[in-house]
Amino acid sequence: MKKTINVTKEHLNGIIKELDDKHWFCLGKSDASRTELFNFALALGVKEGKPTTLSTNEGLIRSEYVDNFMYIYQGLFFNEFIQHHPENIDQIVETDDVLNLAEEYANTGFYRLKELKEEFPDQEHFMSKLLNEIDRIKISE
Repeated sequence: MKKTINVTKEHLNGIIKELDDKHWFCLGKSDASRTELFNFALALGVKEGKPTTLSTNEGLIRSEYVDNFMYIYQGLFFNEFIQHHPENIDQIVETDDVLNLAEEYANTGFYRLKELKEEFPDQEHFMSKLLNEIDRIKISE
């Protein structure tokens, strides 16, 4: 299994660093973790409906920290590659493939976070917009 969950270097040095520095999403505190940030970006990417290949790989979190979320990533993988091709069911245990797809959807989500931050640069409007995004994700379930 992969040792790290990766993001594009642009995100690590860009939107993720900015979120870290300003402690948005309670980053830097015990209330939130990078895993939660990754999962939020993943949800945004799934909402956008398209995975985006990582142009560069930089480690964000150790893969052992996402063990509790593998069922979510496997569900996404199932919908993408197995649902209409049940003969490929054995691929669901290919952890690296499952994680690669999750990384690509999260990559899309980080691009969306960057767009929202550029559109709404002050914290209050940015967080308000993110809450609206969360509501839309919940409604579309």
